[in-house]
Amino acid sequence: MGQRSSKEMVWADGGTIFAAVLLTTVGVFQALEGISAIAKDDVFVNTPNYVFNIDLTAWGWLHLLLGVVAVVVGISIL
Repeated sequence: MGQRSSKEMVWADGGTIFAAVLLTTVGVFQALEGISAIAKDDVFVNTPNYVFNIDLTAWGWLHLLLGVVAVVVGISIL
């Protein structure tokens, strides 16, 4: 394998940092969305006859879990 130049390494590091920060930010927003769905069920509009038959509280727990996983992965990448 050939050696990577300094310019290529800077671009790769910058792209990785950008992706990690973006993933962490989205994870925080997902966790906050999940907390708001768990804490107060009237924050979101619950529509009848939706494709998924899931309770709003369960939906909130799912988003909270996925948000926490995204934050952990994003911080681990950093």
